[in-house]
Amino acid sequence: MITGRLRIVMVAACALAAAACEPPAARGPEPLQPAGSGPGASTHAVMAAPAPPASAPVAAPRVPTASRRQLASGANVAIVENRDAPRVAIRLAIAAGTSCDTERAGASVVAAHAMSMSIADRVGALGAGVGVVMLPDAAVFSIDVAPDVAGAAIELLAELTRGAAPQAPFIARATRRTALEAKRLAAEDDEHVAAYVIVRDVYDLPTARHPYGTASATAAEIADVTAVDVRAIVGTRYVAAASSLVVVGDVAASEAMVLAERAFAGASPKPLMRLDLTEPFARDHDRVTLADRPGLGGAHVMIGLVGPFDPDPVALADPSTLAAIELAVEVVAARLGGDAAAKVYAFDGGPHVARLDLRTSPQRAAAEVRRVQSEIEQIASVAPSADEIATAKRRLLGRAARALATIDGVADALAARGAAAGVLERKLGALAAASPQVVSIAAQSLARAKAHVVVSADAKIAAEDLTSIAEVKVVDPLADYARLRSVQARR
Repeated sequence: MITGRLRIVMVAACALAAAACEPPAARGPEPLQPAGSGPGASTHAVMAAPAPPASAPVAAPRVPTASRRQLASGANVAIVENRDAPRVAIRLAIAAGTSCDTERAGASVVAAHAMSMSIADRVGALGAGVGVVMLPDAAVFSIDVAPDVAGAAIELLAELTRGAAPQAPFIARATRRTALEAKRLAAEDDEHVAAYVIVRDVYDLPTARHPYGTASATAAEIADVTAVDVRAIVGTRYVAAASSLVVVGDVAASEAMVLAERAFAGASPKPLMRLDLTEPFARDHDRVTLADRPGLGGAHVMIGLVGPFDPDPVALADPSTLAAIELAVEVVAARLGGDAAAKVYAFDGGPHVARLDLRTSPQRAAAEVRRVQSEIEQIASVAPSADEIATAKRRLLGRAARALATIDGVADALAARGAAAGVLERKLGALAAASPQVVSIAAQSLARAKAHVVVSADAKIAAEDLTSIAEVKVVDPLADYARLRSVQARR
């Protein structure tokens, strides 16, 4: 365990949103004609069957009201007062996520855990622990404490934004532990393997490293991280102007705001350096990676599809596309049935990546990939029904509602989505408002995208069948994804 629970994750937005307005120049598919209507329809029936009741609109869950302020140091603060809560959930999001790994993969993860170690003993004295979650665009630190020590916890988190590099022993320990965790995830977690492969494939550049290309690092890459790499990230990214503090629970909002102002008073207003978010290199063919799991009886199939990309940062901030993509793949997962699941990898400055997961036999992996592609093409050509969209919204918004029913869920959501006013509300509201036609338009982009397929299975059984899609790259997750061999596509 690293200062609480170590998590090296590629997070999909759980409550994605978007203004559900259709772009002016875009045109959705023509609606289907109902049976018995249109030219040539039978006139034998004199009474139509009663129409089924229309699906009730799905409402976005309410986001608790927060008191917000931007401090002189540039830090944003959001406080949600809940005097019935037994404790206080505190989060600090710093724009020091995995996208900071432009020069050295894994440096941001080591930096975050070394920073958490630097305050761990003092957090422990408060009867709590400090956790870290790595997102593409932020490192999120968490402390849950009793109300009477909330001020001390806020002070400790604010200390992280002063740019003081962690001591060498913390860096060395964080390097060893994060490398071991990366090795464990590669050995045990197929979803982690898929995230590693798909995101690297999507953001692979021919001559440089894309900031989003290292959403997770291998154990070997992490072992190469140096104290110089860590200090460079801390010095440039761990600044107040790059941070958002979220406090939720049994606190008086006015008192907590005073505590936050006091804690950040000594922080430098140093501006945040911007990353160069180049458009990723376009793929002209499907990619298939087979993670060899010798002796595994089944196959875990994961298909990544790149959503539309607009280099305009204002357009990227519009949540409509993200919401439509998530609804599109949620509908596909429902049509696939079984344990099929949908995910979306969300990036603030780049195309989002939709992923569909399912389990099957090694001999049917290629057929299941084609089935996924067929369903996406169907949604792209014929808009899903209102009932399908309503069901997908209920699932997605239901998850968000369950999270927002707890102080931890509120704190996590506000930290991950940004403490600025209205960001989370707009995303949830746009998800609730998205129309079938907008979802179909998003599916059109996914249908055009080349597939990034990752299959965890016994390579001796699954490789040959997968060559019907593309050349198969067989890798060993236990050896830092080393390529074992390539199996040529069938001619």
